[in-house]
Amino acid sequence: MKTIEFTPPFPPHSYFVGGANIAPTRRKSILHSPISIFSVFSFFKKNTHDTPLVSPRWKLLIPNSEFRIPNSFSILFLFLLALFLFGCVNPIQDNQERYIVMSPEIAEILATLGVSDRIVGITAECDYPPELHTKEIIGNFGQFNLERILSLNPTIVFTTSLEQSEITEQLNRLNITTHQFYPRNTEDLIDLIRSLGEITGTETRADSLEKSLQAGFEQLTTHSSQLTAHNKPRVYIEIYGNPIMSADNSSYLGQLLVYSGAENIFPELIRDYARVNAEDVVQLNPDVIILTYPGITAEDVRNRRGWSGINAIQNGRIYTIDDVNPDLILRAGPRNIDGIKRLIEVIYHEN
Repeated sequence: MKTIEFTPPFPPHSYFVGGANIAPTRRKSILHSPISIFSVFSFFKKNTHDTPLVSPRWKLLIPNSEFRIPNSFSILFLFLLALFLFGCVNPIQDNQERYIVMSPEIAEILATLGVSDRIVGITAECDYPPELHTKEIIGNFGQFNLERILSLNPTIVFTTSLEQSEITEQLNRLNITTHQFYPRNTEDLIDLIRSLGEITGTETRADSLEKSLQAGFEQLTTHSSQLTAHNKPRVYIEIYGNPIMSADNSSYLGQLLVYSGAENIFPELIRDYARVNAEDVVQLNPDVIILTYPGITAEDVRNRRGWSGINAIQNGRIYTIDDVNPDLILRAGPRNIDGIKRLIEVIYHEN
């Protein structure tokens, strides 16, 4: 019995990772390609009455001695057959963007630009806004599941910082479009928003967000300058406790502190985020202490040896993550305006 092998008009794709053949789950529906379905109809119509068909993908055998299609019903039959073979597959449009985001900052900005529906995978840290909670987790900030990333068939992957340079290079070698951004200051944030607008085709929204943030920064600078005309509180920000670490004015966090009008007791460090000495904190005698990490209380700081004479401790001016949401000041994003406002409130007792 003569057979014909029919190869669908879309070739299978696979990725080779570490010697393993990882086939992506994304399948295109032939029903969403007018040219392809025309080709299938033509093929079937041409061969239906003469030759049995064997499809290696669907294991469909139609011997011509047992199955004949009247000409008057051939088009209807072939359409229903195509529906059966292809229609049950969840279609992914050729032009549908599929984003994987490995940065909570970028995820929040993309959501603000109105394209969160394009996000199919995130890292565990991408927890805002709440609409991201339904997205598939592909790892955490520094550890990723490459097989899971590939199975989601991303059209674009967004990465950040030096810690993600290796995964960025791996994805580039697999010919997956990857964009890496790491905003170090508010100017970089504005550039990031503009770039994401161009990449996602949301330039109008990005421009509106950019202008809103710039106006907010300028307004807060004017407000804080009025507050500091006669009083400029000295602030110690602690981003980690063992060893104790702080942020200087070149860091993103340090720049937001400058916008608040306060004086950073560590304006310059060896790196933007660096280890500091407890003795230096005591000597610099901050008026306010802000703790940006979990697992520490104001009582823990009060009990540190030699710290009892610090102004912030004597006056009860120690603030934890219960007082200042660290995401508002540690993540570069649209909520930074709220973060600066909160810093002003706790530093100057504005409520």
